[in-house]
Amino acid sequence: MKSHILERLQWPASPRWLALFRIALGLEIFWAAQRRLSTFVGGLDRPLNLESYFPEWLDELLLGQLGVLRFLLCALALVFAAGAGTRFVTPALAIAHLLFYSPVYGRFDAPVPWLYEFAPLIFLCWARTADVWSVDAWIRQRRKSGKSISEVDPREYRWPLEAATCWFVLIYLWAAVAKWVPLRDGIAWGDGGIIRYIMYVRFLDSPSSWVAENPLFNYVDTTWPFAFFALLALVTEVSVILLLVTTRVHLFVLGGILGMHLFLVYIGVFGFIEHALVLIIPILGTCRMFRPNPSNGGPVSASA
Repeated sequence: MKSHILERLQWPASPRWLALFRIALGLEIFWAAQRRLSTFVGGLDRPLNLESYFPEWLDELLLGQLGVLRFLLCALALVFAAGAGTRFVTPALAIAHLLFYSPVYGRFDAPVPWLYEFAPLIFLCWARTADVWSVDAWIRQRRKSGKSISEVDPREYRWPLEAATCWFVLIYLWAAVAKWVPLRDGIAWGDGGIIRYIMYVRFLDSPSSWVAENPLFNYVDTTWPFAFFALLALVTEVSVILLLVTTRVHLFVLGGILGMHLFLVYIGVFGFIEHALVLIIPILGTCRMFRPNPSNGGPVSASA
């Protein structure tokens, strides 16, 4: 049976996967905002040479109100995770997310959570994320208003999961392309020089130092493993395109991505794994093995 993404849009899906994604995304946004990044950025006077789509006066205003924006973002994220008033809270959270991180982008040259989180917030504005495991669902049940789950076409829960899959593919495929553009950077990546630098500089602050106390090998004299790691990372990132073609390799591809992030954590790069874990949730919901049916408590499958 075909299982490419266009075919899968006709498959049913369980509202539980969408609810789990909503909860995880809300908690992740809350957690990410707890870092002291906003305090650090607020003390920087020199912005990076990046173009802003906001007028200068608005950028300065947002920078001066990072504390207020952070509080608003955290509050909306928790309400979103609880599934209360999601029709209004979801777009409000997307706007707060943009306004909070906008001044951060222009003053901090390092990965920030927006790439993983902002696009899902946009398309979840139109998704039925609160039909189960939410305050909204509890209120509807008490008032006996709105559609029950059995009255909703289970394919309505499918497109947000596949949209998250597309975004996941775009992130990692573009990461692979960016490693080779411009070409001189690609050559530096391909010979493992960047990975070697990261492993060397971060060793004392990485779990590899805490666990093994010694490097995995001689980072100075032995260089071929770094080239191998670079090639393996590139293959792992490019492999995500298979998520659009078939569901047969979903677990292998996601296992490769998770393994790559676990290795990054091991060598001292902590900033990505929690975001990847959140985006993996809706992709698991697209797998054939998790298609809802009466026997597992999900809604009755709609015919493709």
